[in-house]
Amino acid sequence: MSPKVTEEYLEERRQTIISAAEVCFARLGIHATTLEDIRIEAGLSRGAVYHYFKSKEDIVDGLRERSSQYDIAAWERNIVNVDALEEMLTMFRYAMQVTMGPGRKVDSRVATFLWAEALINERIHASQMRLNATNRPISLRTTRRAQADGQINPDLPAEAVMDAVYSMFIGLTVLAAWEPDKDMGPAQQIAESFLTGTFLTKPHIPRTTARAGS
Repeated sequence: MSPKVTEEYLEERRQTIISAAEVCFARLGIHATTLEDIRIEAGLSRGAVYHYFKSKEDIVDGLRERSSQYDIAAWERNIVNVDALEEMLTMFRYAMQVTMGPGRKVDSRVATFLWAEALINERIHASQMRLNATNRPISLRTTRRAQADGQINPDLPAEAVMDAVYSMFIGLTVLAAWEPDKDMGPAQQIAESFLTGTFLTKPHIPRTTARAGS
């Protein structure tokens, strides 16, 4: 009679495969990585990988799920009794820490490859949109609270505010992937200055251009 396999063992093996896939994705890109590459990196038999995941896209789904769980847990742990703008800054800094932390040379590349692959792979695009749909309501709620508190211009569409903030995160992550040894701290601080209002030394008044003949 074969020994009973515990749920903990099965989940540990599943996470081993996902972690191996991250390494492969960072090294080869999503498109070029094969299940065989992942199997070798994980040090498992060919049948073991297929037991948990039937396709590379299934592994991406698992990676997205793990990322979402980490994000929600981190926000619940770190965002306590702070005002709305500070909450937004905390969320932005956490997102940057994920891709700029000790695993930057893997994390920033994997994120960039996933975003690129989502443009040509409908399954991965759907996975990305599900992740956005899970995390976005939290950010949107914070934005609207900051607008209600007078910290962000209430005339700005809250959805567009989030798009702008998200685009700063994506842009900095791509730059970090391009130049893995570059110090991105100053650029991150400048991005934060857009949120805190310290980028300009005084309010900007648009110049009007006189029309010819007037």
